[in-house]
Amino acid sequence: MLRDRGTMKWTSLMLPEHVEMMKKMWEEDGKLPPPSLDEQALSELNEACLEAHENQALVRITVYSKGELKQLEGKITHLIPQEQSLRILTVAGNTKAIAIGHIYIID
Repeated sequence: MLRDRGTMKWTSLMLPEHVEMMKKMWEEDGKLPPPSLDEQALSELNEACLEAHENQALVRITVYSKGELKQLEGKITHLIPQEQSLRILTVAGNTKAIAIGHIYIID
């Protein structure tokens, strides 16, 4: 089996600008696209938000941020329909504002 190092063996012959551009390209390849939820999924997220807010239940929210998915755990303290966002008090005691359009999942 041939063990090839790919572009690694050519980097010494490449201009630093090209190496930097290739690194950026590889980083962007690994990023996820922003969520695009249909009406049913948005309705389910809305119901989950309202229920968690009313019961002051501990929730885990998966959020899209800069091409990555991040998880936040805490209680929903405010729902702000005008801004289409919510505020969550995390387990660590921090308050974070989250745009509804960036939410993937609420557990």
